[in-house]
Amino acid sequence: LFKNQIIRTSLPMMLSTSIFLLMSWADTLMLGIYTTDFNVGIYNVALKISMITVIVLGAVNSILAPKISETFNNNKLEDFKKLVINSTNIISISTIPVVLVLFFFPNFFLSFFGSDFIGGRNVLYILLVGQSINAFSGSVGFILQMTGNENLFQKILLYTLLINIFLNYLLIPIYQIQGAAIASLLSMIVWNLTSVYFVYKKYNVLTFFSFGYYKK
Repeated sequence: LFKNQIIRTSLPMMLSTSIFLLMSWADTLMLGIYTTDFNVGIYNVALKISMITVIVLGAVNSILAPKISETFNNNKLEDFKKLVINSTNIISISTIPVVLVLFFFPNFFLSFFGSDFIGGRNVLYILLVGQSINAFSGSVGFILQMTGNENLFQKILLYTLLINIFLNYLLIPIYQIQGAAIASLLSMIVWNLTSVYFVYKKYNVLTFFSFGYYKK
């Protein structure tokens, strides 16, 4: 029974990770189909630079997941809400300076890879908006998975992957690398805000950046 329970819990998490990986590669793969290798290179550089903004999110996630599981499964709901709200605000406040530096000095960072890559400035702007929403939404994926909603999170990511592929198919032929960036932005909005909605609906706690900390 214990082994079956582990499989039932871990399989959706493994599938969610796989779907998320596919979603992160979908833009690049479809750019390779519809545009040139040069465009793929510019997009990948802009994407990698934009990912700097989620370093804090990744660090917090690594220590937050077991704490979320502990407080929720031990019915410490006030501590659970406090963790969710305060961690989201820490992530957001720490991310804002990084986003601002990248937003105001895009050419400086893109030029490290060569002067040709400065052409990816608009792509970087779009991706930064998406990563900002990702950070401001907090650790919604881990919250859903650590509270027994791993199947729900898997479905959210699956629907988002399909939306992402459709948007890339629609936008890349028209807008090239900007189209891929817009598809990525809209996909991040969909999966983050959908997850925020379900966390709020289930636990009455808003996992989105708010000024101040939960002190109750």
